[in-house]
Amino acid sequence: MPEGNEQVVSVSEAYGEALTWSVWPARRAPWLAGFVIATIMGSSLVVHIVVGSAAYTSLTLVFLTLALAPFLFSTHYRLDGKGVQVSSLFIRRVRGWEAFRAYHADSDGVLLSPFSRPSALAATRGIYLRFGDDPERLLALVRSRLPSLNTDD
Repeated sequence: MPEGNEQVVSVSEAYGEALTWSVWPARRAPWLAGFVIATIMGSSLVVHIVVGSAAYTSLTLVFLTLALAPFLFSTHYRLDGKGVQVSSLFIRRVRGWEAFRAYHADSDGVLLSPFSRPSALAATRGIYLRFGDDPERLLALVRSRLPSLNTDD
């Protein structure tokens, strides 16, 4: 298995070319992962000392872990002729290409937006695809399906 990212490319007869990959940000930056885990544990300890409640301590631990789950745990992506699938620890999002109207690329990935113009809501209503080992292939696939929101594209 490749260090940091895993990329598997397959061909689906029913839907054309499929691109699948996994991204695990904590593996890319283990020192940061250690800091994040120590911060979660430290915050939970502070809540336990200040409040003295095991219930609030547990809630702090759970909420902080869930908030940082996209960083701590791997996310699996699949793009094919039907649409996009994103799977992580407890969440699986599946959307057809018709749900998106445009995309915006940045240095870490591509945001698939349900809006045809730039919108602050795109970050919560769209799907963000982190780059794997082959960002050019991902961009080519997205470009073939959607117009760009980038001013330089």
